[in-house]
Amino acid sequence: MSREQSERLFQPFTQADRGTTRQYGGTGLGLSISKRLVHMMGGEIRVESEPGRGSTFFFSANFKVQPGKSPSPPIMETFGRKVAKPPGTTGIESTLQKALEGIRGARILLVEDNVINQQVAQELLEQAGFSVTVVSNGQEAVSTVETAIFDLVLTDIHMPVMDGFQATARIRENPRFKDLPIVAMTAQALTGDREKSLEAGMNDHITKPIDPDRLFTALVKWIQPKKRPGTPPPLAEKTSTVESPEIKNMPGLNISEGLARVAGNQVLYGKLLQDFAEEFRPMVSKLHQLVNDNRLDDMTALVHGAKGVSGNLGANDLNAAATALEKAIKNGDPVLMRNQIHRFEKELKTVLHSINTVTLKGPTRKADSGATLNNQAPDIKTVEPLISELKDLLEGSSLDADQVLAGLKDLLYGSRFQTRIQSIERNMSDFDYEKALSELLQLAKALGIDMSKRN
Repeated sequence: MSREQSERLFQPFTQADRGTTRQYGGTGLGLSISKRLVHMMGGEIRVESEPGRGSTFFFSANFKVQPGKSPSPPIMETFGRKVAKPPGTTGIESTLQKALEGIRGARILLVEDNVINQQVAQELLEQAGFSVTVVSNGQEAVSTVETAIFDLVLTDIHMPVMDGFQATARIRENPRFKDLPIVAMTAQALTGDREKSLEAGMNDHITKPIDPDRLFTALVKWIQPKKRPGTPPPLAEKTSTVESPEIKNMPGLNISEGLARVAGNQVLYGKLLQDFAEEFRPMVSKLHQLVNDNRLDDMTALVHGAKGVSGNLGANDLNAAATALEKAIKNGDPVLMRNQIHRFEKELKTVLHSINTVTLKGPTRKADSGATLNNQAPDIKTVEPLISELKDLLEGSSLDADQVLAGLKDLLYGSRFQTRIQSIERNMSDFDYEKALSELLQLAKALGIDMSKRN
């Protein structure tokens, strides 16, 4: 179907081909009724179509599992899921979770220019037990892989300074990185994108908004399973402090979907919504100015960023409007662009209003509340071996120290020792291992661990 046909498709008495009724029968109400039903079930429905190639319909809906019973696997698999997931869960299936256990602690370089998307991906990855380093463009990625060891690079494609394709080509020039897995991550879900990514030297391609299952499946596929130093605690231990109050969706916001993309962290999700409102509130006036100035490249970049962020936050109608606007810009028709800007403005206003009224019920992780840190003593038997291992690695200026620190950071998360851990982390980031070692010894002393016996 054409773009115009797709936009009319969910309206009552509308069919893509007006001769269809006579040829095949039908009232044209089916998709309109489907849209109403999906909205009543707290979800969204949309279509992606390309003339001559076909159409793909997507929908989300909330289902409750009857107590004591499991959903029928064949039925759920038809819709791409095996089990209906409660709000605030990552959606990791048991088989995938077992596979993730074998790669926990892996070091991932996240290359993403948008701060909100950075935080979404970083939270999801860290909650799954990965050590994440974040950079903002391809040039920084090329420099970073030269100075640290990574198990995988997860990169956006469209970025300023140097894009993902160029960065991949530069990284592949070094024979040391010929086997380094590089996975593309982009909101550009157009036909041929996967092929372009593979031609550029990337190993795989996933689309935004981030689907946790697809992301973790890609990581399991490309990261070599092995025991890594300083591996964070198992997922079961980390999620034991997570609260999952029932969250209701808002107009324009599928909150349960957005929370799933940040591993159920309500405090972070609430912050990201506020950041989104601050960043994109003036966007419509910017778009009109760019149209007037015929600056279509700048307009495309602005809309592309909004598309990726809105999808990650669960603003699905706004995401669809941004997708349609991006296509209109490529078409180059000023009238069509202004029509799509009007649609985008309408959806953006809906989302901003919901952001102003939504209330998330407290923090997900207990230490995120901003209240007094937990004074309960950490498990010294678990902490002591990591401190000892980190001490040896810092004395040898080993890059593996980052992985051990990540495990120690998780064990002391929310405790009164958290500030000291952050100080160690800052010094290590500056490659000041001597100062980091001094801070570590002070931490050991504060915990009552005698390091002198280990010399």
